[in-house]
Amino acid sequence: IASCLVGSEMCIRDRSCIEAEGNVIKYTFWYHNISTSQPLYNLKIQAASDFVINWGDGSSNSYLAEDYDELTVCSHTWTKATPATGNNWHEYTVQITGKILYLYLDKPETSKTTDFYYAAIDVEKGTELRRIYMNTTRLKDNSISLVNCNKLLSFEMINNIDTKGLSSFIYP
Repeated sequence: IASCLVGSEMCIRDRSCIEAEGNVIKYTFWYHNISTSQPLYNLKIQAASDFVINWGDGSSNSYLAEDYDELTVCSHTWTKATPATGNNWHEYTVQITGKILYLYLDKPETSKTTDFYYAAIDVEKGTELRRIYMNTTRLKDNSISLVNCNKLLSFEMINNIDTKGLSSFIYP
């Protein structure tokens, strides 16, 4: 019986990790200049499970759900990335894996970056995602698909800097 219980506990514990890995959110941003010596505080998250952020610059961090049971800042100091467009543009794609309830993408402080835009958001499996907030967007393809966000209650996008506007918005 003891060996069965140990196996069951392992199965239950590992199952939550596997389920958390199935919830994947990616967002891409562009910038002209960004401070490589000071952290940015533009990402805030509320989570229902431990989660991992792959920052897109070769680094990743793990976070405990108990520290993010309310909307809380996830800061990161960026390094130079692949140029996006123009001589000084750079691009990052950040991937968040875990049961995220609230994703808050704000514009960074102007002293730490110039010409900053969120260029894309892709919610592959956001089964627990309830709220998304994006400030200062310039969407690459002018469309947003949140079809995998079955529990989404609120989506707010302000300061869209594209002259074409949003051509497509798909939600559950």
